[in-house]
Order: sequence, then structure tokens, then C-alpha cells
Amino acid sequence: MKNYLLQMSDEELQKLIFEENHDAFAILFDRYWKKLYTYAFKIYKEEEICEDIVQEIFISLWKNSGNTIILNLEAYLLRAV
Repeated sequence: MKNYLLQMSDEELQKLIFEENHDAFAILFDRYWKKLYTYAFKIYKEEEICEDIVQEIFISLWKNSGNTIILNLEAYLLRAV
């Protein structure tokens, strides 16, 4: 099942996250965590702070998936940093 999820778009995975699909969430996390961390590090220059920022963004994404409409997930996540 996870291989099938790897081929899904961000929008499709977001719909599954709305249904509390942990595998879909893991795919999005794997897809974006490094990019977000790298972007945060360019701004804050502290490893622990950047790790916390990225973690909080993904926690928020999971908790608010049912009441947040995101048209461009990558832009949304980068803006959240």
C-alpha cells in the first residue's frame, strides 16, 4: 500500500490525512522534512530550533487537516517556517 501512496499527489495525500491515514502523513513528512529543515536552517542557524520548527509544522498539519484548505502544500509548509 505504501508504494501506491508514493505515487500520489500532495492533494490526494492530504485527503487521506483528513481520514487520519498515518501512511499518507508519513509520505508527506518524508517528502518535505529535509527541504523545510534546510530552509529553516538558512534562517535560524540552530539545529535544535530548526528541528522543533519542522516538528511543530507537521504536528499542526496533522491536527488541522480537517479544517484547513491548502491549495499548494509545499508553499504552505515553506511559509509556515
